[in-house]
Amino acid sequence: MKTIATWLVHVVRATRVGWSLPPAMEDGPRGQLFANLMQAQIAEKLSADRLVSYETVRDTVREAVSVLHRKGTDAAGEVFANAQRLAAPLADADPELDALSQSWIEQAKAFYDVRLGDLKSAEIRLERAMADDTRLEQEFGYDLMHIGRIHTLHLWLRVQAAKGDVSTALEAADAVLVYLHGGGEDLPFGTGWSPTHAAQIRPDLAAAMTYRICSEIGAILQSMSQAEARQYLLVMPGLKQVAALDAYDEIAAWRSVKLAWSRGQVYAFFEALVPALMAGRGQTCLWYTMVLDAVSIAKALRQQSGMLFSEDVVHRAEEDTADPIILPGAIRAALRNCDTAPLSAPLVVNWPKRRFHLMCMGLPRSGTTSLYTLFRPMRAANEYAEKATIKALTSQMPDSDLTAFLVRRDREGALEMDAASFLHLAAPELVAQCPNAGFVLPVRPPTEWFESYLKMLLRWYDGFQAKGRTPPSWMEAYGQRLFGHFDWAEIASEDARDRFMPMVAQRFLSHWADTTLRTLDVLPPQRRLVLHTHDLGRRRGDMARLAGISEEHLTMESHANISPPGPDILQGISRTELAQMAQEICGPAYSAASAEADTHKVPV
Repeated sequence: MKTIATWLVHVVRATRVGWSLPPAMEDGPRGQLFANLMQAQIAEKLSADRLVSYETVRDTVREAVSVLHRKGTDAAGEVFANAQRLAAPLADADPELDALSQSWIEQAKAFYDVRLGDLKSAEIRLERAMADDTRLEQEFGYDLMHIGRIHTLHLWLRVQAAKGDVSTALEAADAVLVYLHGGGEDLPFGTGWSPTHAAQIRPDLAAAMTYRICSEIGAILQSMSQAEARQYLLVMPGLKQVAALDAYDEIAAWRSVKLAWSRGQVYAFFEALVPALMAGRGQTCLWYTMVLDAVSIAKALRQQSGMLFSEDVVHRAEEDTADPIILPGAIRAALRNCDTAPLSAPLVVNWPKRRFHLMCMGLPRSGTTSLYTLFRPMRAANEYAEKATIKALTSQMPDSDLTAFLVRRDREGALEMDAASFLHLAAPELVAQCPNAGFVLPVRPPTEWFESYLKMLLRWYDGFQAKGRTPPSWMEAYGQRLFGHFDWAEIASEDARDRFMPMVAQRFLSHWADTTLRTLDVLPPQRRLVLHTHDLGRRRGDMARLAGISEEHLTMESHANISPPGPDILQGISRTELAQMAQEICGPAYSAASAEADTHKVPV
């Protein structure tokens, strides 16, 4: 089972994979399917000279729209006026050509009016276009124009959304989905709709319109709060019907993701999101809206990780050379700015119910990684939320704030095996907060533990030095919290270790003794399992019994983080002196822990 941090890594990876795949909408004629078929039907029905007259008007309108995109409304206005002049003689001379030409002009001019902000004029123009399209279907035999009129309705619902009437827009969109899939008798704009006409729509045209309408729904919902989006998702029968059809996996996946997002259900969101992102961009803009929702969740869960993810999305959006047919400008802008609104409802990290709850109370280098490895098939993590937790434990925050942090950490992780090497610092709080948890305390011989711990610190230090960096301040604060005094300079070189090793060893061993005794005192005997680190593999059965699961659920791996071989680092103190110091400082604590570990006592 993945933790939040792991899920976020998977989301970033899935987004990159999905973005690397070619958009499916560019692989086929989905977006232009109706336009291509309609132009072929027109060419078949018109004589050569009438076709030239029509195409002259059509191509002038296309030029006007292109100019509108490139040069703005002023330049486009002149080209639209030219198209109107070319079409004017057809009004009385050829009603069929007049309807064909005016449909093009009115729909394109509606888009022009939207750019001007004149939404009322845009509505009037679409009403005229709908009337022309109806005449073409009913009087002149253009049967394809039935789906063409649904395209006009789509433009009309976009105008409703632009007016701020999203309820009307979404209701109209959902009515289209119902109509296309056998459940509707009428639509809210235009006339001449019927189940008979709907049943005669070509399946590929119905599918193309379904994708277009669902893309529109996704774009509208993208600007809404969680509560608003959830309200609409739950009352749209057409969308629910389409999502249940085998042919529309892309839409079904998006609806699941969006519902989980709207409810703030983090686990359900991630579980539905990752495979949907991995599938890549499809026939709609819905993949892009899921990326935006992922950014909003990531920012809410982990601000720093969320910002890095956001920067990655912006970079990829700017380099996106694909030009999807169905990708509203608002979604493009949102991707390139990653301006996702903050979530309006609290997130619920709704992991599946824990089958058991164990925590590691051992010191670093005592077997925490091995415990994680043994329980890896479960919902386990090693050093979960390490940096944030150590900062909380070393910041001298009020007890109430520390408790609140630990509660949130436990709720977010919902781990079954929490294998972290710093939890012993919060043992009293965790015993009180988690009454059903069991605790595993691996114990390692003090001298062996000290040498392994020192080697680990030096590997970290050398790694930072190799990158031209110094260890972060939180690591030093952690050392101060553990040992009372900690200074990298005392262990970083052979000369320093030769000089400071006795004092360093005394502080480390005192920490080992004090922490072991304190942890034994705090952990309830009926909820703890004490065992030797070297016995982790042999006592798999005892740990499984503590968890209440079968031993077969655990891996066969143990001792997963053995110190690599290296030079002797114990300058300044002989092993005999170190052993004697350990006996004096740690003897009572090691004897107490070993006595319990040797009994193989397992709480019931």
